[in-house]
Amino acid sequence: SLIDHLCCVERERNQLRLLSQCIGFDTAPNESGSRGDLSCFVERLRLHIISSNLLRERMQLDSHAMGLEEFRNWSLLYTDADVVFVKDKRSGGDLILSCGDSRVVTKLCPDCFQGENSTISPLTAGDRKVINNTQKEWMLSDLDVQAFSYAPLPYTADQKIGSAKGKGIYLLDNAPASNPHIPSHDYWGLVKHQIFLGLLGSSVGPRKEIEPFIHSCNDAGVRFVYFSPRNMRRTKELASQMGLDVAWNCCISLRPLEEGADDNFRMTSNYADWDVNAKLPHGVEDVKRHLEEVDNVPLLVSLYTDVSKKTTAEMVDVFQDYNDTVLAVGLSHLPGNQKVFFGS
Repeated sequence: SLIDHLCCVERERNQLRLLSQCIGFDTAPNESGSRGDLSCFVERLRLHIISSNLLRERMQLDSHAMGLEEFRNWSLLYTDADVVFVKDKRSGGDLILSCGDSRVVTKLCPDCFQGENSTISPLTAGDRKVINNTQKEWMLSDLDVQAFSYAPLPYTADQKIGSAKGKGIYLLDNAPASNPHIPSHDYWGLVKHQIFLGLLGSSVGPRKEIEPFIHSCNDAGVRFVYFSPRNMRRTKELASQMGLDVAWNCCISLRPLEEGADDNFRMTSNYADWDVNAKLPHGVEDVKRHLEEVDNVPLLVSLYTDVSKKTTAEMVDVFQDYNDTVLAVGLSHLPGNQKVFFGS
């Protein structure tokens, strides 16, 4: 929705503002201007890079395996990296700053900044692999990850920047090869010689009152159950921050699983071995059979993953069939939640 999109954009701005403060920039109004130390820098041009390979990957990605930011942006064509051309009013020089997916940003950088000794070194193939693997691991922990790079520009670039028209120019990663007559291809020469600075991983955790609220519910004999639309790997970190048990017999997937098939959407580490050994059910119909033929463990877990509005409503009915009183907590303004609320 528009509200979600605006909230995400504002949150990202706040995260980047906090990053600038950590680096040492003062963002409060001072003698430099209303934006503090950032007042010395004026944006002149913004380029948006779209990777065709990453776009294809996103189109094939299972929705349950998406991170929170990926899920929110699923219906939007968003860029994989943004390159901003900035004028430093103090020196009159131009520079570029890039922010985006590490797989795109590292391709723009032949060199990297070594923070421990403040030197610039070549960015090797091994370095790129480590950077991209780190981004992957952080994203699996549901962090919003951004890679950063920087480069000063020669004064000869001033005319090209000044002649650009429009608020932004979009670059497709294979545009120069497929059609060298596209005017935007000239900008690739300006953006492909940057210095890699580092990765930033950030997240918006649950509200601080959630964990004590869940503990209070448990103390009062009210069992809190979290329904997540994402798979276990994506849900585990958030559930842990909420204070929910993420150990043995903690979770059931409401995605149906064909007999004899493996669930590729669950974690593949040793942590998930219990899922096979304990023969926990998959899907609402399997949960019902388990309750009738085995035991009531599916009603005692604190976490359900891979859910939809339909399967959530069906599980509410299952709880009520076994004499549980259900109180649904969620966003009432979302039409898809109405059936869940009506059933509880």
